[in-house]
Amino acid sequence: MSRSKKYVFVIALGVLFFLGFEAGGFQISLLEMSIEFRLSNRSSGILVAAQQSAVILVPVLFGKLADNIGKKKILFGACITFSMGCFLSIISPVYGILWLSIFVIGAGYSVCESMISALLADLFHERSSKYLNFAQCFYSLGAVISPQILKFGTKLLGWDWRALFVICGISYLLMATGVLFYRESKRQEVLIKKIHNPKVKVEINTVSRDGKLLLLTIGMFAYGGLEVGISYYLNTYISKEILRPEAAANVLSIFWIVMIPARFLGGLLHRAKLKIMVFCFGSVFAVLFCIPFVQSFWILVILIATLGAGLGPIWSNLMSTAAQDYNKSSGMATGILSTGCGCGAVFFPVALGALSDVFGLRVVFFLLAAAAALGMTVCAAYRKKVLRNGLSIS
Repeated sequence: MSRSKKYVFVIALGVLFFLGFEAGGFQISLLEMSIEFRLSNRSSGILVAAQQSAVILVPVLFGKLADNIGKKKILFGACITFSMGCFLSIISPVYGILWLSIFVIGAGYSVCESMISALLADLFHERSSKYLNFAQCFYSLGAVISPQILKFGTKLLGWDWRALFVICGISYLLMATGVLFYRESKRQEVLIKKIHNPKVKVEINTVSRDGKLLLLTIGMFAYGGLEVGISYYLNTYISKEILRPEAAANVLSIFWIVMIPARFLGGLLHRAKLKIMVFCFGSVFAVLFCIPFVQSFWILVILIATLGAGLGPIWSNLMSTAAQDYNKSSGMATGILSTGCGCGAVFFPVALGALSDVFGLRVVFFLLAAAAALGMTVCAAYRKKVLRNGLSIS
């Protein structure tokens, strides 16, 4: 690996670690924000929706722009945007400004995530799934560590919810500084110049008519719903149905921790990533379908750990597949997938909430199982298309 590639990979590790740090700490901070601003459950939910709404709207807008002007510039802007949102939240005097700050954080978050995927795809090509899976281990690590650090700081140092955004805001200023020192490859610079030269016609491999990108986007929609749905409802389910509220947080940590070795293994097996996606969605479907019938707490813990292992490699493999397929417009492709993920993350919690109010919490897992079945189906359809075209990717 060249020095330039190593440098970008280290930047990717830092960016994804602090994305996970923010994601893992946000739920804890949300409760404290709700108390300070005297928010109802509805207002708290709208605050969560603010971040997810940005995930839907922003990546697809900036993805194509990144292909035109360079992913470095967009990644730098996204890091600054994320940092600005963090500092705005710290000084927010009223709920409206707090909502705006969370939306800005979501905008920076989503573009950082999609740009890192596109950058790694540009640098590592057919091995991008390997390095993206390795980098995603740091996202999971950040999500695991964040609640523990915030809990420690609150008890011993008197921190409040603002500590999360102070840490993330400063960290993303450092990430932005690191991005400035990265020089895009000659290949990328030549492509950008050609795109802006009206005398030169360049064929940009955008959304193909065979629907492959649509299949990947639907798969990402299913994944977004699964990850957010499981992480948000698991705490309530264990507390109210299994009657072990004191263990809920630890079980959720197990869910995130198990993702780390699963993503690492997914990186090692990157050559079989299409088979892995079908298998992972299928295993998640089977586990989710079984959970409503389980009464034993320890069997549930094993099943939740299996869910984490199954979900672990999916996001990275979907992103790297899209970026590799549409290598000349990888920013746009990964932006579209980020939007699909955001749509799933917004739709499924709302649908799960409505369903649980009528039929109870156990039924929630059947809807999540349906999402896994959808993901398995579209990934199998995508693989069938690839094999029909005689490509080597497995």
